[in-house]
Amino acid sequence: MKKIVIVIILYLSLLILIFNTKTDVIKIYANKSLSDITTTFKSIVKEETTKSTLTVDQKNFLIINKNFKSKEDFILKLDATPFIEAGMKNSDLPTGYQLVDGYLISSTNFGESSGNNFTDSFFKAVDNNRGALAYHEDLDHFGLILNGNNKIEYAKDYQTNTLDIVFVLNANHFKNKGINLEKIEGWIFKTMVAKDGTKSDVLLKPYNLN
Repeated sequence: MKKIVIVIILYLSLLILIFNTKTDVIKIYANKSLSDITTTFKSIVKEETTKSTLTVDQKNFLIINKNFKSKEDFILKLDATPFIEAGMKNSDLPTGYQLVDGYLISSTNFGESSGNNFTDSFFKAVDNNRGALAYHEDLDHFGLILNGNNKIEYAKDYQTNTLDIVFVLNANHFKNKGINLEKIEGWIFKTMVAKDGTKSDVLLKPYNLN
């Protein structure tokens, strides 16, 4: 009986090890891909004492606070002008957003931690919420799920992908406020279809760094 129990325990331990190994592979490659992008294109990341900021066009930003102590660990800071011109009202903003000095602000809390730079802080958030890191097979992207089911996605291999960094917004928050999704200048409205057939409306802001 003891031998049977030992065999079962060893088998379960092996399954756990295999599962964790597979999960870690995604994280390892995701970390490498982001590091490759931020080290190759150094100008897109600004490092400061308390925060790291990623921007390609100087209009839309992902800000990461290096010390996760508040509910604003990750901040999407988006140029509000295209949304206002498409019908967004200052008095009736999409759920989860604030309007501050001409920018739409959406914040995400990833618990308590601290990082040394953009990539390090990014993956400290993953450590706190492993389920937030995903792989998007259709675009060959890794991505981090943010508040409101928004995402920041980036290419697994920037050398072969034309969509190196993509801001992904849950379009329903804007559609519910009567904003014309197809008239938001600089953003692409698209309906994504998951493998299980589930559809989701998104707004994409893609950047090609090459």
